[in-house]
Amino acid sequence: MLAALLAILSSSTVGTIVGGVIGWFNRRTDLQSKQLDQAHERAKWASELAAKDKDLAIMQAEANGKREVAVVEGQATVEKAAYEAMSAAYAEDSAPSTGAMDGLRKSVRPVLTYVLVESALVVNGVLAWLMLKYWATLDKETQTQLVLGAVAWITAQASAVIGFWFVSRPATFK
Repeated sequence: MLAALLAILSSSTVGTIVGGVIGWFNRRTDLQSKQLDQAHERAKWASELAAKDKDLAIMQAEANGKREVAVVEGQATVEKAAYEAMSAAYAEDSAPSTGAMDGLRKSVRPVLTYVLVESALVVNGVLAWLMLKYWATLDKETQTQLVLGAVAWITAQASAVIGFWFVSRPATFK
């Protein structure tokens, strides 16, 4: 019986079957190994992609920071230039007196302002007196136009004085 069993096991049919089963297990193991390798590659790619996304976010944050710094530096440069210009204007106005012409130059604005204010007060007073004198004889539309005209006239006078004092100050020629 042992001889018959050994004869069957040593036959080519059993060897082919055993070889086929072992080959099937080898292929199955190879497929599982390839699937694990592919899963590992996918995880590796996903990790690299996530790292690149983080790098991109960091680079964008750095670029935004650099842009904000450049904007702040630009604003600081403009502000510095404005303060330097204002300082130069004050330095020009506070220059030491060099004689009668310098005194005359420094007195023009106050004298003209005084003359303009006094003239404006006289004209405004005369206009107010005339308006009050004839107010009852005027219709509503004319009264409204006179009030609006008076407000425009007073604001025009105020803007002329403010502009004369604070806006237009040309440098002296030397």
